[in-house]
Amino acid sequence: LAILRTIADPAFLEEVHRKAVHLERGLAALAGRHSRVVETRGRGLMRGVQLDGPVVDVVTRAREEGLFLVGAGPDGIRLLPPLGVTTEETDRALEILDRVLAG
Repeated sequence: LAILRTIADPAFLEEVHRKAVHLERGLAALAGRHSRVVETRGRGLMRGVQLDGPVVDVVTRAREEGLFLVGAGPDGIRLLPPLGVTTEETDRALEILDRVLAG
């Protein structure tokens, strides 16, 4: 019951929205820097990145650097951070993904 009250709190929802916008903008910036990124999409903190080829190497290298990504088909990556993710954690994840995409 306490969890339901928390996630229904307008302040909490606004904070989650702010985090989602931050992640969305960060992924859009990555798409602008890396030609391998075909598209980014999603809603809220549930985000996907479509690449121009297989994602196995990206998922593996990201995991080696401490970022857990989930493959979504042969050319998709799913990002699903927890609602309590911090801006710093999101920035670190984006930095890792940026390095991995750079090769």
